[in-house]
Amino acid sequence: MVHVIQSEFAEIELCIQANKKLVEQAETKAREQFYNSQELPYFENPKNDSERLFSLQYRYLKNGDETARKELYTLSYEIMRRLLWYRMKKGGLGWLDEEQQNEIVADAFLYVFRRYERGKGYVVTKSFISVLKNGVKHALEYTTMKDAEESLTGIKNLTKKARALYC
Repeated sequence: MVHVIQSEFAEIELCIQANKKLVEQAETKAREQFYNSQELPYFENPKNDSERLFSLQYRYLKNGDETARKELYTLSYEIMRRLLWYRMKKGGLGWLDEEQQNEIVADAFLYVFRRYERGKGYVVTKSFISVLKNGVKHALEYTTMKDAEESLTGIKNLTKKARALYC
């Protein structure tokens, strides 16, 4: 009985390995289809964060390098934190506590990098820092649907209380 279970487990492992190879081949084919025809900016020896971002994007999109993807996400997140801090320091925004800062940067990060995950074809070609800056701006200035629903619910509750109090 034990031998049967172990042999079935081995067969399952072989199927999983075969499926992984098929998925990798499909991803490689899709990557070649979308990104080989486009010229992606690449810097052999990046001098600043912007050039590092472009080089990481190139390695991730052209070669499917997962370590480059992680480095791209980490560096982008750090830059967005700096951009938010600069915006708070510059004024007009006020000082936000650590939790609010983390939430804003996370929203900005998702806004920017959701495009990479949704489908093939999205590439930053001109200014990576500008894209990140727009992500922070979007997270600060636009409310999400959830935020809009919460504020609308708050207004409805406030109106009910006002009616009960004054009517």
